[in-house]
Amino acid sequence: MICPFCSLLCDGTQTITDCALRNRFLENVRIRDELGDTNPIQTGKATSWINESKSILITGRIVSVESSRAALSFAKCIGGVIDCSDSEVTMDVASAMSKTGGCSVSIAEVRDLSDVIIVLGDDGLLDRFPKLASSLAKRDRAPRIVLLGKQTSKSFEFWQQISAKVSAFDCDMERIPEALNSFFLLQNQSVSEDSFPDVGSSALFQELGEANYISLVWAPNSLGSYSTESKGRAAWIERLLEHQVEWNELRRVGSLALSGQDAVFQQVCLWTTGYPGRISFGKDSVEFDPAANSVRRWIAENRNAPDALLIEVDETAHQENDWLESQLVGFQGKRIRASLFHRPETKNELAFLHLPTQIAGFDRPADMLRADQTVLARVPEERSLSSTTARSLTQWLEALSQ
Repeated sequence: MICPFCSLLCDGTQTITDCALRNRFLENVRIRDELGDTNPIQTGKATSWINESKSILITGRIVSVESSRAALSFAKCIGGVIDCSDSEVTMDVASAMSKTGGCSVSIAEVRDLSDVIIVLGDDGLLDRFPKLASSLAKRDRAPRIVLLGKQTSKSFEFWQQISAKVSAFDCDMERIPEALNSFFLLQNQSVSEDSFPDVGSSALFQELGEANYISLVWAPNSLGSYSTESKGRAAWIERLLEHQVEWNELRRVGSLALSGQDAVFQQVCLWTTGYPGRISFGKDSVEFDPAANSVRRWIAENRNAPDALLIEVDETAHQENDWLESQLVGFQGKRIRASLFHRPETKNELAFLHLPTQIAGFDRPADMLRADQTVLARVPEERSLSSTTARSLTQWLEALSQ
């Protein structure tokens, strides 16, 4: 039994059933099953909208390999622009890795080899990955855990699940890459408090200096103020990874960049086209343009265009994509939404179609990527879908391609 509701893809009944994130999504499923979807499925109207539109964007939350491939094939078929709605975070990481040569290690490597795990960021990491401590727990020994950033007692108690040796330091996120760099470069010299401003005591770093394997654990959307500031976040990640490459000339320092489920689409994009998303398809061409082909730019340029069409695809158990909805305020074009829920009271029915869509890995089996982007997992079917109208995202896109 594997849980598909976050990118850790936890297995084991006990591990899964006491997860707050999973329980919240199961409540969304219960509401979906009770409400049903009584609206007629108008694929004919959807097809005519596709044929009549002058500019088409395919976006949303795609979390399975099959649906990612189907979305790319569909975008190529209709000559559209495609960009995952959460792509700003994944693009920042991809850009930083490309520029620095940095890379992410696996969850298994952190769990099995680390003497010290340094967790960077804020409490948001726990909300996105509620069972992270269980994923990193090793039975025969407990690593030292060091929390750096804007983490509260909530994080301290969370990490005490796997280690009694937990230290927390409230510090400015901006200064963490350079503070850690000072430590690794000066580890064989005398260490002073002044070398690590706002980070912690020299005694702690003296202890870290004796570790054989240190792992940095962080998530790009749980970095304090950088969580929502794309420009600053991209620069911070680049600095961290640039230093990590240098540190590995002196000792083994792994970096586990925890990606959300949105990273699945980016990975499939790379496999299929050589680009990490934000691409547009012409008659005989594929164009990669990180600025022009972003969701934000497309909506801004087509906000007042009635002949523009936005196709939102969502195979998660979320009720609404709040970020996308905030960007679509005042949008005058048409929308097709393939997702879990239909909320007619908030939509312009004349320019909106809903296609009830199955949840990847829950209503149907799905290939999904773990948060370290190294393990491809076949998530088994868990239940029988009660709704007869809901289809997989792949089935809907194939129907719209006819």
